[in-house]
Amino acid sequence: MNTENSRRCDHCNNTLQIEGYVFRGGEAYACSDKCRDHVCADKYNTTWDEEYDDDGDSYYTEWEDSDLCHSLLEK
Repeated sequence: MNTENSRRCDHCNNTLQIEGYVFRGGEAYACSDKCRDHVCADKYNTTWDEEYDDDGDSYYTEWEDSDLCHSLLEK
């Protein structure tokens, strides 16, 4: 399971710093549409349409990285 400080794509292992897909409340992550589809198929045997729900735990988001924001403001 990924943690907030080390969000990594469960398909390609890239670090997610600004945006990405969250599965089941943080159980898994994906960095792109392609990786999202692989995570759905490989890990959950579903499609994104089956995983995604407006009120659910699987969604696309953009994160605010407070450390990144502070370092940019200091420059």
